[in-house]
Amino acid sequence: MANVKAELVVEGRVQKVGYRDFVQETARTLNVRGYVKNLRNGSIRIVCEAEEDTIEKFIKLISIKEDPYP
Repeated sequence: MANVKAELVVEGRVQKVGYRDFVQETARTLNVRGYVKNLRNGSIRIVCEAEEDTIEKFIKLISIKEDPYP
């Protein structure tokens, strides 16, 4: 299966709450390559690459509604 690349912008209260660390740890666990960057407007940009099914799983795992580290 070929790798796919995804670029995501996550909005809301995502800076200074541990979300970027949560995304990085989830990516490491799934062997997803890429980076996470804080944007000036308070959002986070995620650029990632892996097999399509892995990217889909990654996106589901990082799509949270509450703080990852309460």
